[in-house]
Amino acid sequence: MNIVSVLSGKGGVGKSVISANLASILAKEGYKVCLVDGDFTLGNLDIILNVKAEKTAFDFFSGIASLSETLLHISPNLHFISSHSGREILTFYSYEQKELFETELKNLNNFDFIIIDTPTGINSMVGHFVKLSDKSIVVTTPEPTSIMDSYTMMKLVLSHKDEVLHLLNFNSNSETVSKSLEQILKNNIQKEFGLEFLGSIREDKKVSLSVKSREMLCDEYSDALVTYDIKVIASNLLESFGHKGLKLESVNGIFRKLLDRI
Repeated sequence: MNIVSVLSGKGGVGKSVISANLASILAKEGYKVCLVDGDFTLGNLDIILNVKAEKTAFDFFSGIASLSETLLHISPNLHFISSHSGREILTFYSYEQKELFETELKNLNNFDFIIIDTPTGINSMVGHFVKLSDKSIVVTTPEPTSIMDSYTMMKLVLSHKDEVLHLLNFNSNSETVSKSLEQILKNNIQKEFGLEFLGSIREDKKVSLSVKSREMLCDEYSDALVTYDIKVIASNLLESFGHKGLKLESVNGIFRKLLDRI
């Protein structure tokens, strides 16, 4: 079983959308995946997935249910643990409960991947998730504030000797950022930290449209280039764990499909 935490230094970088679609793509490839909403105060994955869980992380931390009892079946090979945003989970978030959460999470050994969508920023919960993960993905955008926050996040992860993968998401409303800037950011982060660059996601209105319609991006827009980007990231993640990468259609092939529909 491989545990992956998805992190960001600031909000609004598309972390939760990426976590959900990454989990869905891996599940469609036959991997058994558990997606965990690790934001126990402001979690929103249930909205992105368009589901309502009967039992959530609140029930676990308050002693009502075991962690396995909070698993919600989403689709073939994909299960979900909801945080139930707005409930006072942190009231029960003691050291003992945190240790029990880690133990029970690791005992979910029927999964190939556990993907944890962590809270934004740096706090004790994020540090805990980083410690129990095999790899961490840091999501950033090209804005200077996001880059600086991601640098701080990477230093935190590396302080725990965790393996970090960097992901660049062009999801801002600012001017289009050139590929040359992407290469500069990629080179600087690799030079500074020696990190693996997992991939980049192009800016596309289909991302916000999928969230508004409460449909998974990789399902609603399966042939979109932005979905292709996430599939490349999923493939690179698999390879980083020693698995075989995905068989991906070329970008030219995707363009031909789009042209055929016109």
